[in-house]
Amino acid sequence: MCFESNLDDVPSDTWWLDTDATIHTVNSLQELRNRRRLVDTELVVNMGNGVKVKVEHIGTVRLILVSKHVLNLSNTAFIPSIRRNLISVSVLDKCGYVFYFGNRKVTIFYDYVVAGTATFYDGLYKIDLLPTLDHASSSVFVVNTVLVSQLLEGLPRTTPRHDS
Repeated sequence: MCFESNLDDVPSDTWWLDTDATIHTVNSLQELRNRRRLVDTELVVNMGNGVKVKVEHIGTVRLILVSKHVLNLSNTAFIPSIRRNLISVSVLDKCGYVFYFGNRKVTIFYDYVVAGTATFYDGLYKIDLLPTLDHASSSVFVVNTVLVSQLLEGLPRTTPRHDS
């Protein structure tokens, strides 16, 4: 798989292209749709450092790239001990994707159209994803709460009126 870098704090919602990976791997069950639990010996993955790890679940991950292209990664292996979510370049190549590497960027094509990009970071290429709805809605909530509380600060306090 990939060479682990000195980067200790890898955000769990990031995805990285890996030219050595033979399968897609994810470290969180939250991302895995249509998953099924595997028996202990059903699937074992040889890591780049020679260690063998068992795959606990297999399923599909749905990523929305900055181009709004939806990338469905079927047969993605859940391995909780990995630090990075990895996308196998060879698996995508078999599915018809084409990759252009240059200038510390990867442009990903599908059917002659740009499907997405990845940016070189810490020795690997990080997939450029659209911000997730959860992150966006959390930010909006925080901003709205701050704005409402700032607006209410200058208003006089009133006692609610009860009509009978």
